[in-house]
Amino acid sequence: MNASFDQDLFQKASSFYEEGNFSDALSLFQQLVLQNPSSPYCWNGVAACLQQQKRYEIALIAWRKALETLTDEPSLYLQAAICAFHAKEEKEGFDYLDAAEKYNLDPKLKENIAQMKQAAKKEFSYGH
Repeated sequence: MNASFDQDLFQKASSFYEEGNFSDALSLFQQLVLQNPSSPYCWNGVAACLQQQKRYEIALIAWRKALETLTDEPSLYLQAAICAFHAKEEKEGFDYLDAAEKYNLDPKLKENIAQMKQAAKKEFSYGH
């Protein structure tokens, strides 16, 4: 994690998130993004909070920002896919699932990705 932002503030935001206090966590993660707009960890926090609040379209924008610099993290792609599908961005959702599959090394996550792909293919008419 880049030390150019307030580590204490990051920890406080993370604690709020873990407690289910997504509004306060979001506010702190947004402050952190202002301090370090290129940090995928700060954008990850913003995206996760927005996703928990079911604000999928905005969360998707934040996931995209996180993925600009943390390009090989399958769990980020998986979360971005979830938001993309909720935002009715089916092609983008399938692209994120493909990327999650590409970078994944965890057998359990591989199973989750496959299940999500299968469910999404049933749900959406996108010919992937």
